[in-house]
Amino acid sequence: MENQKIEDKPVVFETETISKDELYELIYNHETASVDPRFVHRNKGGVFHYSPTENYMGNPFFTIVKENRVIVGLAELEVDPDQEGVLWLKSISVDSTRKGEGISTKVLDEVFSFAKKNGLKLKPSSYTPDGNDRVKHQIERLSKQYGVEIVE
Repeated sequence: MENQKIEDKPVVFETETISKDELYELIYNHETASVDPRFVHRNKGGVFHYSPTENYMGNPFFTIVKENRVIVGLAELEVDPDQEGVLWLKSISVDSTRKGEGISTKVLDEVFSFAKKNGLKLKPSSYTPDGNDRVKHQIERLSKQYGVEIVE
């Protein structure tokens, strides 16, 4: 029997920033009338911070990172209703099986690209100090790289 080398499929990452409705269409299965279980509330076993029923004060956007068409990272963004031209970075979520692979960096890179293209400033969330500490250096680096102002 001859050893055959099985070629690995190349990993293809795609990033984009989409509306709440566009995200819902990506994660909703019309055949089963259910949402991808990775997107249910975390206390029900979900892996991403996302709530299709959340009431938003402003206009929500979601930055997603897909690997071979499967969402592996997500940022929840909302236009700040109290500060004109400010995009609030509410949360960043990475599939727990993919932590440590640089997915959050890809998410943040797309967030800053979106803010730059749309002339927006960014306001990082202050929900969790631990989460802020983990991405603070990336936010500072990308702010300089993209020329996007960070506001408190």
